[in-house]
Amino acid sequence: MTHTPNPHFADMADMIRLNDVNTRAPVVPQMTHRAKVVAAACPDLIVDTDNWPMPDPETFREYVRGQPALGVPSLYYATHLDRFPPWTKERTHVGWDHYLELRAEAGSPITEPLASHEELTAEDYAVVRDAWRAARKGARDA
Repeated sequence: MTHTPNPHFADMADMIRLNDVNTRAPVVPQMTHRAKVVAAACPDLIVDTDNWPMPDPETFREYVRGQPALGVPSLYYATHLDRFPPWTKERTHVGWDHYLELRAEAGSPITEPLASHEELTAEDYAVVRDAWRAARKGARDA
């Protein structure tokens, strides 16, 4: 799997990941655009649709329903949805504890929870099941 839809590397990969979702933009149009870029650049490669993070449960369900049209449905969640706030991306660049200390010292401590931990519902599992069923049948949506 690779993250770069570059035709020069198409013979070195068998799948392209659409990468992390920008939760500040509408998810389905954003990921559809990315899938179109992949299809134009590397039409023979399989697409890993990704689905992390998700801004809310409704968007999660909407995107999962559309994943079969874009490629292989991706499931990052087994029991709970993690709605990470945008600032958590920064934590990968600095030791997390140190980062929290720096933020507190700067007068802007982080007090929000790291993730929403919304429990997946029976509806969520049905949407995932239907998306995978559609993908196995070659359908373009669930």
